[in-house]
Amino acid sequence: MEDKKISSIGYRIESCMKDNNLRQIDISKSIGASRGSVSKWISGSARPSYEYILRLSEVFNVPPGWLEEGDDYYNFNYRFGPDDAEMYFKSVEESFRDDYLNFLKLKPNLPYSISYLKELYEEQLVLLDDEQDLGEQELIESFEKESESFENMQLEEPIHQINDSGEARKLLTNIADTAGANIKMTIYITVEDDSMCPLIAPKSYCAIDRSKRNIKDGKIYYFKQGKIYRIKYLYRQPDGGLLIRSKNDLFKDEVVKATDMKDINIIGWIYSWTNIDIW
Repeated sequence: MEDKKISSIGYRIESCMKDNNLRQIDISKSIGASRGSVSKWISGSARPSYEYILRLSEVFNVPPGWLEEGDDYYNFNYRFGPDDAEMYFKSVEESFRDDYLNFLKLKPNLPYSISYLKELYEEQLVLLDDEQDLGEQELIESFEKESESFENMQLEEPIHQINDSGEARKLLTNIADTAGANIKMTIYITVEDDSMCPLIAPKSYCAIDRSKRNIKDGKIYYFKQGKIYRIKYLYRQPDGGLLIRSKNDLFKDEVVKATDMKDINIIGWIYSWTNIDIW
C-alpha cells in the first residue's frame, strides 16, 4: 500500500508542498485551481490535467515528467523530450514575471506559475479599452529587449541553440500562422528515429502545437505511449482506439484498442519540420 502511495502524483505534490512550505490554498492561488481540486489530487481521487501538471512543475521547479512518473522519469533514457522544450521556453517567459505581477497588481509572496500569470494577463488585456492597452505594448517592448539577451545563449540541448532574434521569432510565427497553429503553445523537439522517413528525417526539428490534441485522421502527432515518445500518423478507429502509421514502409501499422487508450497521451500536433541533408 505504501509503495502505491509513494508512486502516486498526489504523494509527489504533497512532498513538494512540504519542501516548499506551501499550503493547499497557496497552490490554489498559484496555479488557478480550486482548493477542492488540489485536495482531490493529493488524496488520489482525481488526477490533474496536463496543463495543471505544467503549472505545478513551474511552482515546484521540477520537471513535469517527474510529477507524472516519479523516479521512473529519470530512469528512462531519452535524448530529448517535451519537458526539455517546455522548461526552456518557460525560462524565457520567466523573465516577464515582475511585469505580469505589476500589471496584475499581485504581491510576489507566492511562487505563481508563469503560465497562470500569463493567462491572467491575457484575460485582463481583453477587458481593457484602447488607452489601457498601452500596457500590452510596454510588455511587448520588454519582450523585444529581453529576447536579445538570448541570441548568444549556447547550452547543451539542441533546442537551446535556436536563435531567438526578432527575425527568427517572426519566421516561426509566420509558419505557425500559415499552418493555423498557436505559436504561444508551440514547443520544439528533435526527431531521433527514421520511422517517418523520407518525410521527416532523423535530427529534424519539429514544431508541435500543444493546443491541438484532438485527433484528426491522417495528421502527424507527437505523443507518449507508455514511457516512449513517438511521432506518427494517427487515425481514429470505430471502437474508440487508434491506428498508428509510419511513413517508412519498413514499419508496420499498429492498432491500439480502446481499452488500451489509457496508455496514450497526445502531446500535440506536428505542423512543421526541418529536414537535414547529411553530407
